Formats: sequence, C-alpha cells, structure tokens
Amino acid sequence: MANSAGMSRPRPGFWLLSLAILTSGCTTLNLNPEGRQSAINVPDKLPLRAAVVMPEEETAKIYTQSFFDGVKSVHTRSALGQTLQDTLTLSLGQVFDGVSVVQARPAKSAGYDIVLSPTITGSRWDYSAHLAGAEARFILNGTLTAEDPGGANLAVVTKEGRGSSFLGAGIGAPGFETVVSKAVGDLVKKWGEELAAAPALRRYALKSGRPVGRAAPQPQAAPVASDVDVPRHRAKENADDVALVVGVENYSSEMPEAEFAERDAQAVKAHLMALGLPERNIKFLLGSQATRGRLEGALEDWLPRMAKPGGRVFFYFSGHGAPDPESRQAFLVPWDGEPGLLSKTALPLKQVYQDLNALKAKQVVVVLDSCFSGAGGRSVLARGIRPLVTQIDASPARGGKILLFAASGGAEITGTLKDQGHGIFTYYFLKGLDGEAQDASGAVTPRGLYDYLKPKVQDAASGQSREQTPVLEGAETAETLVRIR
Repeated sequence: MANSAGMSRPRPGFWLLSLAILTSGCTTLNLNPEGRQSAINVPDKLPLRAAVVMPEEETAKIYTQSFFDGVKSVHTRSALGQTLQDTLTLSLGQVFDGVSVVQARPAKSAGYDIVLSPTITGSRWDYSAHLAGAEARFILNGTLTAEDPGGANLAVVTKEGRGSSFLGAGIGAPGFETVVSKAVGDLVKKWGEELAAAPALRRYALKSGRPVGRAAPQPQAAPVASDVDVPRHRAKENADDVALVVGVENYSSEMPEAEFAERDAQAVKAHLMALGLPERNIKFLLGSQATRGRLEGALEDWLPRMAKPGGRVFFYFSGHGAPDPESRQAFLVPWDGEPGLLSKTALPLKQVYQDLNALKAKQVVVVLDSCFSGAGGRSVLARGIRPLVTQIDASPARGGKILLFAASGGAEITGTLKDQGHGIFTYYFLKGLDGEAQDASGAVTPRGLYDYLKPKVQDAASGQSREQTPVLEGAETAETLVRIR
C-alpha cells in the first residue's frame, strides 16, 4: 500500500493534520463498520469460488492520523488493511458464490475457480475547514486483478474510492475512521460492479457448467426465544474485568454450519454484562468479524492492554474446533479458517492458552463451546481425513491461571438444543451462572457450576443417542464466579 500525501492548506493555528502508513503491528482502533459491506449492483451472481490474496503484512497495515484540535495533539490509528480484507470478503460475496481470504496464491488443487489480488496504488487526504468544523475527504486508488487458477488474466479493474464526512468542531478519531471506511467501501463496490459485468469473466463463468444467476433465497427459520437470552440477575459494575467473546456460525469457506454459535455468543455477552462487565470492556467478534487477524490482534494486543492485575479475564469461543491429525493438537477455527490449512489459517489452542496465561489478570476463565474430534458437531476435518479416535490435547498447561470450561471431551462431539436455539453446553452453563448453580450462600463457584451442568449436558446428549461430558480444568475451582444474593 502506498504512502499518502497531499492535503489542502490548514487554517492557521487550528488544523494541523498528517497521514502516514505503518507497515507492521496490529491496529488498536477498528474502523467504523459502515464500510464493511457495500451493496453491489450486479446483473447476475457468478457461480465461482473466489480466493482473495491478502498477505498477512498487507492485512496488518494501518494508517495513522495526527492533528491539533486547538487544545492538544491527537493521534489515531485506522486499520485500513483489515478493513479492506473484511470489506472484500463481505461485499464480493454478492458477486461470487463464495469468497475466502488466503495469505498466498493457492495451488490449483485448492478448489478455487478464480484468484483475486487487490493492490492499493495511492491515496490522498484533504479537507475543507469551516467555522463549524471541517469536511474530511479521503481518496483511495486501487487495482483488482482477476486470474484463473493457472495464472491466466481474466480482468484488471482500476478504480478510485471516495469517502467524506462533515466532522464538526473538534475532529475526533471516529470521524477519521468513518471517512477512511467509506472510501474503502466505495472502492470495493466499484471493483465488484465492474468485475460482475466484465464480458471475459462472464464467459469464463459459463464454462464452469454451472448456471449464472442469483442464488435462490433460503427460507428463513422462525426466530427462537430461550429462557437464557435475558439474564435474571445483575451485579454491580466491575471495571477491572474484561472479556473477549467470539461466535462463528457460518464460515467463509465450505464448512458446515456451527448451529446457534452466534446466538450463544450474544447470550454470553448479555450475561457477562449482567455480571458487572462494562460493555466497553467486552471485545465482541461475531461471524465475519472473527477473522484470524482480528482474533490474534485481540489476544496479543487488546487483552494485554485491558487486563488489570486485580481483575478477571473471560474468553468465550463458540464455533468450530479442529484437530491436526499429525500433531494431535487442537485449533480454534476463525471465520476465514480452512480445515486443510490449520497452521496457516486457524488458531492453535496451545498458543491461545499461552497468550491468556501471560495476561496480568488474577484469573482467566476460558469457556469453549467447540469440540476437537473431527467427528461432527462443532468440529471439522480436512476433506479425506477420517475422524480421530484418540484423545486430542486441548488442555491448558498445569499451574497457570487459566480456569477452563469445555463443552466436551476430546473424542466427543457437541450438540444443540433446537427448541432453545443454543448449544447444549452453553445453555446449561448460562442457566447455572444465572442462579441455578448457586450454593446455600448465594454464590456460584466453578465447581458448583460444573456439578450442575455436567449431568444436564450428559442427559441432553443421551436423549440424542450420543455422549457429551463437559470438562473443568485448571486454576482454583472454589473461588466465587458470581454472587446471586
């Protein structure tokens, strides 16, 4: 991505603005979600599975903005690389049957029909100062190249994306991020519309033998309401506690759905807020927001900055787990993960534990509604690999600060309660946390919670003709999680 220069002359003594690009590190500010998905006007959806090549260093690139607001110097950072990746994935899904992000050009055998390579060729930033504030404008130039799996060129699209916003008196970080996000969305929209109409690309799609047209609308299931969606009890705010909550139900690649995973995550967030966690202390990544890059950024940057020595950290993941058949190691699969490329696209569970164990918090509570057998449920395997029959190493190291609740043992699969719209484990975990597992003093301890949910989960799984036994491992299990009264 090119460096950026060029802006209108600032009003003397008021606006001093510069814009630069850093080429490494994880962003600490997310761009406004307005630019994540742009509505693309396409004549027909192309029956092609697309790979978007975004090397890790490109995804990690950020913009910094520095300015003087009349009182103090303000410095902000905008996750341009990550926003470009997310917007491409979401928006181009309106053009192609499937879109996956890969860090390097995939092999012909990977199963993709088309390979897309985005390049930012230039940018500029300027604004017009007014008495009431300023109108900020960001212009982003870029090229999107489309090739077949063998490298033959199909289309080259060069466009300019524009974003602008009246920021009002006292420009702030959210205003800058909105402008950059709009420019990214506009650029991707123009790329997508030209690709969809490109004659060479449409002829290539017809050769696939699949009909060119819009996907048939899927029937919408009736909404499900559960008695754990709204917590019954509330505790006082505790600003020392923080949480990372992740739910992935539908994946960017052709993986089975992790049924109700996102509803699980939403309910967990609601219960954590009821336990006293301020919403500002909860990083909530749902669906396509839960990319590998963003999860790594949350684990390696956001949580270390937010965790406090006297506080508690909660990490919840609902979605697919996956085993590596050779190493017998467990992985958490992010939205853009690939079961056949776990080491490059998924999160090794041992590394997640190491990152969490290194935090300054007094305790880290990990809750995983995933499984790692590869035999179904919330677990996946690469094509052609048989489900594992031996135990997968999914446990944290002994002697650390991690307290682990897991949905099942390593050789089991997880299940759901369709009438409640939740995973069996998460449903009973939240029931217990909300008071069903309290002791005579009104306290819910980890051991008390586990003793409550274990038989509930086992009985529900038995009713589905399978076995599922939750796991409790790690740090002190007698400490109170929440006090109901």
